[in-house]
Amino acid sequence: MYRGVVRVRCQICAPEPMACTLAALAVFLCAIGASAQAQRRKTVNFRPAYTRANSWTLFSECAPDSSHIFWGVSQKRLRLVFGGEYTRRLVRGHGLEFDYMVQVKPVTLERDPTLVAFRSVSTGQIVFREAHPQRVVELNTSPVFLANVGMLVTPVYGSEWTYGFGIDPIGLKLNFRARQRLQPFIDATAGFIVTTRDIPVDKASNFNYEFGFGGGFDYFLSARRSLRFGYAFRHISNNGLGNYNPGIDAGVIEIGYSFGR
Repeated sequence: MYRGVVRVRCQICAPEPMACTLAALAVFLCAIGASAQAQRRKTVNFRPAYTRANSWTLFSECAPDSSHIFWGVSQKRLRLVFGGEYTRRLVRGHGLEFDYMVQVKPVTLERDPTLVAFRSVSTGQIVFREAHPQRVVELNTSPVFLANVGMLVTPVYGSEWTYGFGIDPIGLKLNFRARQRLQPFIDATAGFIVTTRDIPVDKASNFNYEFGFGGGFDYFLSARRSLRFGYAFRHISNNGLGNYNPGIDAGVIEIGYSFGR
């Protein structure tokens, strides 16, 4: 009789510890799940502010060609620029950011075409070489009659490099979608270039003004660091300081790396 009672009581009470354990485990798992879900919501809702009050940029520009776009008429100029930039935020609000910037270009290289020789139209051979190749404004490949050799010839062109130093103290930049990772922008700059000799041809000037405008986008790698990709129009002119002022118009590809706080 005693054993039967014990057996019945064990059958009734034995499941209770198991049920309590399962209930506690369920509560624990629910708590973990709620905490993880809250953490995920916090991560999703958190958006770092991709913006800087002050920034510094290392950039390079390449103009693979030049032509008559607006004012300049010099053809086939290749320009390479390596420089640095400081940017100061002026205004921010309503998804826009307006900055002032100044650019310093310690390395400005320009490759100008030169007339080096003439080639016979009939034989294809070089029949005359220039003792002192001259830089030219335009490239003319049409046959011409060369009196000193008495035949039709076509010009043969080479190239020469000129080094310069430039500063753009006036610069304005407007970013759209401010505080977002990808920010389109437009900008405009104005300054001057000093070169080791006259550009784009002799008897022009070794001091030239430069201005440009363009656009692109900044892609932020972190809250304070970004990459820049842009395209701009650049015009170079001596504004009548030299005997000649053919000017240079060029489309410029720009890449840069920016950091700041």
